[in-house]
Amino acid sequence: MRKSLIALFAAALASIASAATLSPIQLLNPTGSTAGQAIVSMGPSTAPGWATVTAGGITPIAANSVYANFTGASASPIANAVPSCSTGNSALKYTSGTGFSCGATFALTSGNLSQFAATTSAQLAGALSDETGTGLAVFGTSPSLTTPTIAGGALSGTFSGTPTFSGAVTFSTAVAVTSGGTGSGTASGARTNLGLGTIATQNASAVAITGGSIDGAAIGQVTAAAGTFTNVQATGFINPSQTSGLIGTTTNNNASAGSWGEYQSASPVGISLTNSTATNITSISLTAGDWDVTGNVYFTTGTGDTMTAGRVSVSATSATQAAVPLYTAIGGISVTPGNEVSGIAPMQRFSVSTTTTVFLVATGFHSGGTLTGQGIVRARRVR
Repeated sequence: MRKSLIALFAAALASIASAATLSPIQLLNPTGSTAGQAIVSMGPSTAPGWATVTAGGITPIAANSVYANFTGASASPIANAVPSCSTGNSALKYTSGTGFSCGATFALTSGNLSQFAATTSAQLAGALSDETGTGLAVFGTSPSLTTPTIAGGALSGTFSGTPTFSGAVTFSTAVAVTSGGTGSGTASGARTNLGLGTIATQNASAVAITGGSIDGAAIGQVTAAAGTFTNVQATGFINPSQTSGLIGTTTNNNASAGSWGEYQSASPVGISLTNSTATNITSISLTAGDWDVTGNVYFTTGTGDTMTAGRVSVSATSATQAAVPLYTAIGGISVTPGNEVSGIAPMQRFSVSTTTTVFLVATGFHSGGTLTGQGIVRARRVR
């Protein structure tokens, strides 16, 4: 019985020893090691021992390389070269399943917008958060603005070169108008409703404004109540070299169409005249405005003809003499063949709101042959 108890105790001890050895299996003595160390070979003449494994212990690979798996599936890592990417605006780029490459089109915070592709005004507006207005971006040289609104405060600055206003320009507040000149100018006072009309260079010292107005009155028709404006001609010329009064042209040019002083004329070949019948010698077409019109007719008698009287006038009605006293009567004469006599049509005012034709009309009283009338009609825009 005693032997049985001893055997049983021995078996229990063996069981405990076995469990301590197998869970976990204690094959090495951990004495002298620290957590994370491994048994490392110390070379052919030294027993292996505990040591920390470092990157320096890995087999060397080529410069600028990494151990990695750049395939599309699970695989052992191998050495893979890494590109230098040392050029401007380049950076290291990774592509799945392929590896590293150099990208040269990245936007950098140290770069400017020239890194990007061409950008339209609409695309740029989409990237802004505090823009005003719509349409295209505007830069300083020769910009084209469509119906702009300049809000608040005073509009200051100088128009230099040749500014062009393609349509009506409205200033909603008072505008100070000054004459030109270099470094100086005489203020003409603040004005509202300054309509610039069409502006064109007239000569070296004058600018022509067609259709312009100040305080609602057309240039050249400004009343005393609207103020005194120096150097404003009826045509709208503004001459900085003139100190007062209306200036005239200093060369042999013609006033622009629609301007004060515009001149028109017509002078055709001779027209055969039937006895005592009012006949159109010529005509001119007057655009809307205020015109003074006059004319002159030369009567020439042909073979066997004698002229005894005549009439000459300018008329708004075709082949119709103007009423008394607006025609010139030629009487008490006897113009024999081959001779001539002339009559001047009295000047008449034609103030028209639309384009109107005015005729130079002649009536010849004659007999025995042919009578010819030849003349000229002249018109001048007076304002």
